[in-house]
Amino acid sequence: MLFGKWTSAICGPNDEVDIPRNSKKTDWEVELGVVIGREADALDYVVGYCVINDVSEREWQLEHGT
Repeated sequence: MLFGKWTSAICGPNDEVDIPRNSKKTDWEVELGVVIGREADALDYVVGYCVINDVSEREWQLEHGT
């Protein structure tokens, strides 16, 4: 499964997380984010690392196919 995390989904460290009203399977996970300055030879252009708190609605993601 491949899905994008668009820049419109980014929020700050103290921002509230909006959970959809009818959410049934909201899930979260902590990930390591890698900030890359260029695509070519990506590891040569890593400019930083950050901790990411990723929140997903698993019912829509896994059971509805979107």
